Amino acid sequence: MIRRNRIIDVDGPSGSNVGGLKLDGCVDCRAEDNVISDIKVGGTRDNQNSAGIHSYDASRTLIQNNTINGAYNGIFHKRSTGGDGLVISRNYISDTRNGVWFSIGGVGDPAHRNQIVFRNIFRDVDVGINAILHETMSQSTDLSIQNNVFMTQLALNVRGFDQVRFIGNIVHGAVINMNMDGRGERSWLRPTTTCSMASSSSRACLAASIQIGPMLVGGSERLAWNRHSVVADPRFRDAFRFMLEADSPARGMGEGRSDIGAYPEANDHIGAREPKVPSCSLKSFEIQ
Repeated sequence: MIRRNRIIDVDGPSGSNVGGLKLDGCVDCRAEDNVISDIKVGGTRDNQNSAGIHSYDASRTLIQNNTINGAYNGIFHKRSTGGDGLVISRNYISDTRNGVWFSIGGVGDPAHRNQIVFRNIFRDVDVGINAILHETMSQSTDLSIQNNVFMTQLALNVRGFDQVRFIGNIVHGAVINMNMDGRGERSWLRPTTTCSMASSSSRACLAASIQIGPMLVGGSERLAWNRHSVVADPRFRDAFRFMLEADSPARGMGEGRSDIGAYPEANDHIGAREPKVPSCSLKSFEIQ
């Protein structure tokens, strides 16, 4: 377990892979409650090999409640083992090119399997989740993206992944790009066309996403593309934590009438949690 560290201003030589945390070869590991900022390669963070958390060959690893900003990638899973991957949950990622990048070290690397991205916030990020994996040895499968908030230019860019689930997310001012490359993909986004929350069929909006702004699917822009989705103002309580107002249309839209977005449970916390400091009382003493 790597926990409660503050990692700031890391720089590595040009041509290297640099992470505030490096989880290479990590199996059944945990990285949580870390604050990671300003990660560079060769003096610049505008290098695709810089990441808040960087990994080759990590599997069954939990990355949760980290606050990451100021790198090319928030979390960079550069090469998979071909087994079960990462659970990325409750992280606050901002000011990066990619929020999460699932990638390969080279053509013919093992496929990615069972990657989970759940209850994260992506703010001021170019691409929320980048997963271009058409050059792996075999088909990558099972990418679950659920209950996240995307304040991004592009929420999801995916190619070469089979069985993609995009459920219960709030996507604000962003688009989704699904690249079908003829490898037998059965990727889908759920929901799949449009319904109105005011209509009698609004309960069909269960397990839904809110999409604000256009979707880009297979190179064509279609606003009313998604049956269970709603185009509406999500009514965030503030522009930083992205919790929902009481009258938000995102309330009750999820499975079992849960809220969608990053806070399906009201008391959840996104990003690094402050350590609890024991309380103490101060008493005055008279020196005689």
